[in-house]
Amino acid sequence: LGRAPGGRAALEAAVPFKLTREMVGVLGGPTAPLFTETLVDLCTSALRAARAHADSLLALIEMTGYRSDMLCFASGVETPL
Repeated sequence: LGRAPGGRAALEAAVPFKLTREMVGVLGGPTAPLFTETLVDLCTSALRAARAHADSLLALIEMTGYRSDMLCFASGVETPL
């Protein structure tokens, strides 16, 4: 979820995260250990943590979306948990 112009919440249309060339450059380039090891390890750890708490995270998102007028929930969260 993110903030869109006008204060509405929105989801990124194409991808949830954009790793730009500039970001890779700051990390020392695509072959640098800071990119190939550290960033990969941190992203893997973050995804594992999210997976470990997936039920709680989904419950929070469902509660946020229940009868919400936010565009990111336009397909609807019709029923409470």
